[in-house]
Amino acid sequence: MELKLSDELKEVLEEYLNNSDEKYVERKQVIEKWEKYKKKIIDNDGKDFTLDDYTNTIKNINDDNRPNGYLFNFIQRHTSVFGSSRCGNEKHCGIKKKSENSYFIQKDSVNKIDEKDNASYEEAEIIFNKYLKPFLKKLIELSVSLREKKEQDDIEKSINEIDILIAKGKYNNKYLYKYSARQILRKMVVLD
Repeated sequence: MELKLSDELKEVLEEYLNNSDEKYVERKQVIEKWEKYKKKIIDNDGKDFTLDDYTNTIKNINDDNRPNGYLFNFIQRHTSVFGSSRCGNEKHCGIKKKSENSYFIQKDSVNKIDEKDNASYEEAEIIFNKYLKPFLKKLIELSVSLREKKEQDDIEKSINEIDILIAKGKYNNKYLYKYSARQILRKMVVLD
């Protein structure tokens, strides 16, 4: 039995398949870039994940070790094949490099971090290493463990842990860090 399709249907199917292939390739490229950041965040207890990997300036955009310049830029501007994750203002990312030696640090009243508009690299690095990096590491660890769950109750518990971490900055009732740009965190979970 031979299936006969109209020329119009053939064109529609061909366009669909071509677009699907392009999207597949694009998704695969984004995942490969994400894996570089993810590896830095979780391997070697996060020691290879630096403040410059997290926030930087666009002039470093062609660095192979930092796809699309730095993590926040990559997530916000180069992962749209998985949906939008623009937060509107990069000051919501906790720490933002403003210029060569100037950083914005977002307020976190629980951790007693005051908002600072012109922090030095050293000040930003302390906040990053003490609060932000462990927070991101925990998010990725929870996301990785979610994929390994088989039982519905375990899956729901893991999703709940991720939701609480993203919404409240808490894990196991311990406060880690309050991250304003929640859509960026959700995108990291989706990419994983």
